[in-house]
Amino acid sequence: MVSRTLCEVARSHPRSAVKIVCWLLLLPVVVTCNSTPPQSKQNVPVRTQVVIQPLGEVEESLLQTTKLAIESKINVTARISKPVPLPASAYYPPRRRYRADQILNFLYGQKSRVGDKILAVTMVDVSTAKPPHADWGVFGLGILGGKSCVVSTYRLNKPGPKTLRERVAEVALHEVGHTFGLEHCPTPGCLMNDAEGSIKSIDSSSGDFCPTCLHRIK
Repeated sequence: MVSRTLCEVARSHPRSAVKIVCWLLLLPVVVTCNSTPPQSKQNVPVRTQVVIQPLGEVEESLLQTTKLAIESKINVTARISKPVPLPASAYYPPRRRYRADQILNFLYGQKSRVGDKILAVTMVDVSTAKPPHADWGVFGLGILGGKSCVVSTYRLNKPGPKTLRERVAEVALHEVGHTFGLEHCPTPGCLMNDAEGSIKSIDSSSGDFCPTCLHRIK
């Protein structure tokens, strides 16, 4: 029926017949393209995000190095948030420093997606209770299997074989590892070794998770 109509049109209006044929040839292509359903966003896995939260003034190079280290060692995305002041509730007047556990409580109240982690980076001295010491200075602190952790540059800025940026990045990975459920690891060189308050332990680290810890954090 269509062929006969085209023939009749062709005899009386040859140019119109050419236009109709072109439209008929293009129609299946358009239908085919539009018939493909869009990919459902529900099928795209959402990666855990580590929010790097500067507390007070922090050197940008330290934040960028830490971000790159986290994304290269763990299957997560990382972003640097805008700096916020240190929480007044965490200040410890007797030693003129900040309590790391109170900082973690502060971070826990920050808005984020379910499952995301918050890593605070500060340049002030931080401490926590470590029996028999009521106030023990630390490089960082993280909640095992939790949401938040904190790293301080204060005790990491000393002469040694590693730069301050390397040390901050490695301590950050260590504390983030705690939030993913990793405990201290006895494997020599593993990022999850217990520093035991010594910067020499950090400088002797390989800068990587051992295979066991890496498998668990992946």
